[in-house]
Parts: sequence; structure tokens; C-alpha cells
Amino acid sequence: MIETRLKRRLAAAFAVAACAAAPALAQRTAEAPALGRLEKGLWQVRIVGARQVAPRPICLGDRAMLAQLQHRDNRCTRTVSASNANSVTINYECAGVASGMSTIRVETSRLARIESQGIDNGLPFAFRAEARRVGTCR
Repeated sequence: MIETRLKRRLAAAFAVAACAAAPALAQRTAEAPALGRLEKGLWQVRIVGARQVAPRPICLGDRAMLAQLQHRDNRCTRTVSASNANSVTINYECAGVASGMSTIRVETSRLARIESQGIDNGLPFAFRAEARRVGTCR
């Protein structure tokens, strides 16, 4: 009962925030200067605080994919809601089954920190991750 109410509140709060921010601040993800600072190539993503979880490799071509780590394999629409030279916040929606909001803070061209939250199959998720460039894609 409490869990259901929490899910509903989180989903409603996220939906209101996303709807309020998107029209006024919408930009294409290609216009986010922070993402342009990241090198393309092979990256490893490590979830901060996760025990014994191996870093996940990602061949990063589209740098905005770092915003939807939870839904990497889904086709999603992305909107930039805040952007500056060092960070970008991206909201995304995946065909009605999932949505999220991620802030990517670019530390160097080879290191980014990511905070992500949203809804996945009706359940809330939130995590922090670190992404490091480790080489070229094969």
C-alpha cells in the first residue's frame, strides 16, 4: 500500500517536472556544449556504491546515450532541460514504458559523472555512475 502510493507520487512528480521544464527549455541534445567535450570511443560505466558489479562497457558514438543508461537499448526521445559548459541535464521518454532525467557532469574529456532517476516499467529508479573512456571501439 505504502509502496504503491510512493510509486504514484514519484511518477506524478516526475511527470509534472518534465512537462513543466520541457516546453520552455527544450533544446536538441546536439546543442549541449558539455557533451561535445567528451571523446568518442570505448567507455566503462561504473555504478557508484554498487557492490561487486563489473563496469559496463559502452561504445560511445552518441554522447547523449550516457543520459539513458537505464534504458540503453530503448529508442527514446531526449530533450535538454539545462546546459552549460560543464554539465547537461537531459529528460527522456521511451515509448511510454520508461522515462528518466539524467545530469551529466563532464570532469575531463575522458571522465563524466552521471546522476539518473526515473521510472522503469512503473517502478522508480535512481543511481549515480562514473563513466571513463578506456580506449577505442572495435
